[in-house]
Amino acid sequence: MGNDKSGRGYYCDHKCSDDFVFMGVGMVEIKLNDWLAEGKKRFGEDIKKWQFVCPACKTVQTPQDLLDAGVGGDDVDRYIAFSCIGRFTEGKKGTKGCDWTLGGFFQVHKTLVDREDGTTRRVFEFAEAKVS
Repeated sequence: MGNDKSGRGYYCDHKCSDDFVFMGVGMVEIKLNDWLAEGKKRFGEDIKKWQFVCPACKTVQTPQDLLDAGVGGDDVDRYIAFSCIGRFTEGKKGTKGCDWTLGGFFQVHKTLVDREDGTTRRVFEFAEAKVS
């Protein structure tokens, strides 16, 4: 954080976009089954092709992008829709993204997924579906 140059009342060194949610204001909770159904509706059955948008840098990314960046198969579930791909490609030529994660103090996400075990998971928003 630094001096506010944005007119938003705060300044973010992560180059956050002007329209992200700040500190949990305007959050939505959705049940896991409904969230999964929305992903299938937008992108089909293959979860590796589902697209998510980093709330900080607006990079669209997929689970396949994480696999391609070298994230192990078991770890993809932990990081997808939670950490920007830039955390795994930082410093590599021609890469995209930033180092944002939803695990930090600043709550810039809009959606919480209610899991069956009673816990919630912060998630990036789905990207707009491609119309074919």
